[in-house]
Amino acid sequence: MELTRRQTRRMRCRIQGGDRAPGEARKILDRFDPALEGRRRDDARLLLSEVVNNSVRHAGAGPDETVELTLSRSPRKLRVTVADDGGGFDRDAARQPPDAEREGGRGLFLLDSIADRWGVINGRVTRVWFELTA
Repeated sequence: MELTRRQTRRMRCRIQGGDRAPGEARKILDRFDPALEGRRRDDARLLLSEVVNNSVRHAGAGPDETVELTLSRSPRKLRVTVADDGGGFDRDAARQPPDAEREGGRGLFLLDSIADRWGVINGRVTRVWFELTA
């Protein structure tokens, strides 16, 4: 996908929650930006999977619920936002190293380590967003 300096491509969609949601989100990202390659593609897919998985596991986005994805691509960056009806969380939790004894609990740590920028907007809807430079 070739974008001119000021051009931005955007897409918003809803996916069904549940165990298949992270895989579905990756497919949507791959279709949205097929030109994203190499490490940045792997990083984007991993982070999207982790954030969507958090929506499923911690915000209760089960098969009867939906998760909203917003993807935005400019020549310089990819921005991904995942929104759900969960109660939100404290961003400082990501700064804590994961417990080596626990099986999970690494999603926010990965987000904080890999994304160029990220944040959370808590409210009636929780929105977690991240950006990767292209």
